[in-house]
Amino acid sequence: MLGDLDQTALIGETPLGAPVGYALLTPPDLPVPVVKGLDAELKRFYLLSGWQGRGNGDALMELVVAEARARKAQRLLLAVYFANEKARRFYGRHGFAEIGETVFMVGDVPFRDLIYARSL
Repeated sequence: MLGDLDQTALIGETPLGAPVGYALLTPPDLPVPVVKGLDAELKRFYLLSGWQGRGNGDALMELVVAEARARKAQRLLLAVYFANEKARRFYGRHGFAEIGETVFMVGDVPFRDLIYARSL
């Protein structure tokens, strides 16, 4: 990732500079039709539990959207575990809607992710 100009890591920090969350924006790598250069993927989005529920996730998402727009993306994609209701509600509040699904393997165990998208 270091030196890969197609990927951007955004870090959420406390006022004193301690990291409490991050987001990773990449070119899309999901099993849905994409338009190269016009779609971006939110590959990771994490915030420590003590920092959730107070607008910090909203602020980090605003940074993600601003970065995607600066890259001239017109659509933002992501995958989220189907049973992660809290994350799904969060993404829904930010304009994401389900457009597909995928399965990924952890060892021999399949996990179902839902694919979401939002226009920018």
